[in-house]
Amino acid sequence: MDTTQQPPPSPHDSPPRPESGVSRKVLWMLPLGCVTLLVLMTAVIGGLIFFVFGAMRSSTPWVEAVEMAAEHPNVTGFTGEPLTDGLFASGSLSRSGDGGQVDLRVPVSGPRGSGAVHIVGERVAGEWRYRHAIFTSSDGGIQVDLLPAREATP
Repeated sequence: MDTTQQPPPSPHDSPPRPESGVSRKVLWMLPLGCVTLLVLMTAVIGGLIFFVFGAMRSSTPWVEAVEMAAEHPNVTGFTGEPLTDGLFASGSLSRSGDGGQVDLRVPVSGPRGSGAVHIVGERVAGEWRYRHAIFTSSDGGIQVDLLPAREATP
């Protein structure tokens, strides 16, 4: 029989406590925070794109490009009617007071075909004047100058 006694347990040697609720919550709060941040960033970027393209689609050059294409018999003969504009354009549009510049490629389509109107011009004294407005079919096989139907600006 061993007569050595063990020292009494110290108050600091208590049995391990179960993990607190806070440390367990951190494990799922971190990924949830990252996902939330990603969703918010996507919503902001998507909203910004929607706003910019919405403003561009309602601009006079965009509307007139679609009107010029819809009024031209060679374009509607290729695309069919009704002619509708697409969602995304490429190019630039800037306005400053009564002036501005446009160089846009507006997608258009109908029941039988699609293409784009490339429109280039400037805004002088609040009025848009176009130097170039050409419809090109998606396959590049058809090009139609849209300005003879309206008065071209030299």
